[in-house]
Amino acid sequence: MLVRLLGALFFCNFASISYAVTTCDQLAALEADPLSASEPIKFADLKAEQIIAKCTEAIRTSGNKVDKARFTLQRARGYFHAGEAVAAIDDLLAAYALGYPAASFGLATAYFLGEGTDKNVLRAEILFLESYREGVVWSARGLALLYGEVGSDLYNPEKSILWENKFNEENN
Repeated sequence: MLVRLLGALFFCNFASISYAVTTCDQLAALEADPLSASEPIKFADLKAEQIIAKCTEAIRTSGNKVDKARFTLQRARGYFHAGEAVAAIDDLLAAYALGYPAASFGLATAYFLGEGTDKNVLRAEILFLESYREGVVWSARGLALLYGEVGSDLYNPEKSILWENKFNEENN
């Protein structure tokens, strides 16, 4: 009887564990983030000033490493939208240092596009592969685009199709 009671309590506690949704999450959740706590917000719909303020507050008050990393990643989106690429890259690097899977995706995207940093397709490839292994399905789309870029050192149409198929299979 005691074992059943303890089991039930464990299940109830485990089932109730979830990420607390903050204003930072509601303003800047990233669709590619498997640990996202809120509905995703399209880049075009971001409100940079609000995101930077609310996510800075959430980072400052967070006592949880994963939440802090998520808030930092989301604040990076605000910085990118505001045209503050250096601050955005700094935030992506900080979230990456905290081990946040979607941060490696964000950095890979920045290196692939040359957004806020020099374009580096080899670094992008490594980071996309890393984030894919960490559960970021959208990294498959990044790899498909990376390998499909004509003129790139990594141009490989077969790999591009393979990764696009992986993305479509896992995203449906």
